[in-house]
Amino acid sequence: MDKPTDINSLYESRKPIWEALSRLYLDQELDEKDYNNITETLKASLLRLEDLKKIDLYEVFPTFYKNLISPVGEWAGFAEAWLYKECWKNHQNSHNQGFRISASIKNTFWPWMRKEAWEEIEKRFNEENID
Repeated sequence: MDKPTDINSLYESRKPIWEALSRLYLDQELDEKDYNNITETLKASLLRLEDLKKIDLYEVFPTFYKNLISPVGEWAGFAEAWLYKECWKNHQNSHNQGFRISASIKNTFWPWMRKEAWEEIEKRFNEENID
């Protein structure tokens, strides 16, 4: 994975990715337009799909999975400042083995949350745009 040279540029480069991936955790069905927007944002990051999935697992999922298991989950969108703060905190913790194990264990209990979404994103991510 290409890494920006400083913390600020890393943080700034992650923000659109975090926003796009957080949409997978809203209490609503994603439609064609949602998938197109998410995929375009992820492609624009120039990161590999494998790296984007790791960002989801270790930076987004640990906080936002709770929204989908809540009886009154957020459906309109998460507040940006909170979203960035939580994802950055998770990013900083993602180098801790205990944190990674915890996220992986939680993911084994709730893989259905993102499985279909990632299948759709991956399909679109790998499609060639023919204009």
